[in-house]
Order: sequence, then structure tokens, then C-alpha cells
Amino acid sequence: HRDLHSFPTRRSSDLLLVLIGPTLEGALGRVRFCAVCLLGALVAVTARALLHDGASSAIVFGASGASAAVFGGYLARYPGARVLTMVLVPFIAGLVELPVTLFLGAWLLAQILLAGESASYVSHAGAFAVGLILIGLFSARRTGAEPAQAPGLRTPRPR
Repeated sequence: HRDLHSFPTRRSSDLLLVLIGPTLEGALGRVRFCAVCLLGALVAVTARALLHDGASSAIVFGASGASAAVFGGYLARYPGARVLTMVLVPFIAGLVELPVTLFLGAWLLAQILLAGESASYVSHAGAFAVGLILIGLFSARRTGAEPAQAPGLRTPRPR
């Protein structure tokens, strides 16, 4: 559990949630957004408990499942969005606008690769899938204008 919540992955998830969470919440409304978060967290903790190897570490109901569900929901709602991303390669740094599918796909792949032998990647992938599915269920559009988007995001109108 600790390896997934180390500085690089946890802080990048927190920053991503701050950037895309408000846009999705504004599109869904607070109740539906909270449902996505709670169901994502519940699926994450359930998946981890089912795959737990019996070691004495505690199963924790935490924010990473909720974050993963929001990321999946954002991808389902705004598949054509683009994310302004800082790319750091040795001796080169720059800003690149990436499709959200590539960006969140890389995030999900990082969760899986950095999980090591733990079952945490399954919980994040499960919660991500919950977000994808719930957006389909919550497809009824809210009336009014789309919410303001965070700097660095180019969010097209939802499908």
C-alpha cells in the first residue's frame, strides 16, 4: 500500500484531481459527483480486500479509489480533452498538450507499474472503470452552461 502512495504517484494524483475534479463536479452536480467518488472508493477497497494476500496490513478506505473514479469519469465525459503537461526528460523540459486519453492512460499505466507485488493497481483500475461506467449511467445532461475549466485543460463539450 505504501509504495503506491509515495510522493510521485500520490502527489500527481492529487494535482490531477484538483485540475479535473471541479470540471466533472460542475458537469454532474454535487450528488452525482459524490456518488462517483464514494462508489469508486468502495470498489477500490473491495477489490483490494478480495485480492489481499492475507498479510497483516490493514485494508484502508482512502482517496485514491475516489480519485481514480473521477479520472475515469472525466475520460468518459470529455474524451477529446487535452491536458497541458510538463514533460521532463534528462536535460530537456517543456510544455506539451496531450490528449486526455494518452495522459490518463499513462497515469493508469504508472499505477500498475509502480504497484509492484501489491494488489493496489487492481483497486485503482477497478475504480477507474467505475468512473467510466457511472458517467454512462449519469448521462442526463444538466441544464445551463458547462462549468469553468481549470488552467491547462482544454475541455470540449461533452459527448
